[in-house]
Amino acid sequence: MITELGLAILGTYAYNYLNTWEEQKIKHKFKKFIEEKELMNKSSTNKAKVKNVQLFDYGFRTTLDISGVCGFEEIEKHQDYLKQLFRADGIDIKNIKGRAIIDVVIDKVTGLEHKRVLLPQTTLLLGYKDTGELLTVDMLKMAHIGIVGLSLSGKSKMVEVALNNLVGADIVLLNVFRNDFKSVRARRINGDENILLFLNSLLQHPYVRDRPLYLVIDELNLLADNKDINKVIGNLLKAARHYNIYLICMAQDMVKESVKFKNLFNIRICFRCVEESSYRAFLGVTVPEGNLLPREFYCLSDGLYKGYTYTI
Repeated sequence: MITELGLAILGTYAYNYLNTWEEQKIKHKFKKFIEEKELMNKSSTNKAKVKNVQLFDYGFRTTLDISGVCGFEEIEKHQDYLKQLFRADGIDIKNIKGRAIIDVVIDKVTGLEHKRVLLPQTTLLLGYKDTGELLTVDMLKMAHIGIVGLSLSGKSKMVEVALNNLVGADIVLLNVFRNDFKSVRARRINGDENILLFLNSLLQHPYVRDRPLYLVIDELNLLADNKDINKVIGNLLKAARHYNIYLICMAQDMVKESVKFKNLFNIRICFRCVEESSYRAFLGVTVPEGNLLPREFYCLSDGLYKGYTYTI
């Protein structure tokens, strides 16, 4: 018993010692970063300060106090430097009340299986980040989602998870094949005439709904060839959120002239595309070089995030 207890104490001591040693190494490198990039207020000689380091399975999180020292953008522009400094897979930086919260991903989390998460009716679960944290969007703040990517890149699976995680909402699937979204209980409408009739009814008889209504439209680039459908979808994107209606539109390409309203999607998601230039063209921002793997995506909402779809 004494031997077992002694080994347990020794193991705990060794674990704590190694963690402390690792934290000190990280703090030392961040101090080097602060010195080299001159993250200081030159008028007062105040420097950015390392407040704490937390170790996680994916890597670690560091908090830098930059209040009265420099702007958040001054930290954000050095992401590539930090990535090289720690030989990391990814860097995620958040600005919270004068502090830069920096997640350094050494071993990114992958292959997570979806488990139901309790969220508000207007918040959608899209997937997860490198760190394993939820990646969600609030449709009340940023309505309507546009999703592009090649076939089998992960678009449908991501939307299927988002719909299955919803509670207390209505769903209508438009232009969706019978074999897609099998696990989703929803009304299905196919055929240009039927789709146009339904969408026009929403515009002609608007009312504020008690339950959110999600309209999922697949192969939008093909539907948009119909000028009447193109027009009504554009009008819905401008007005639907006022009636608690939200659109989720998927396509292999939305950079063509036929989809003229792509800028009305407040949330834009890009899976693997034929050309890397398509990411920038649809998202409207520059993304890191390198094509995406299946189930990986970029999401532009209140910031730019790289995410992964859950398996189901």
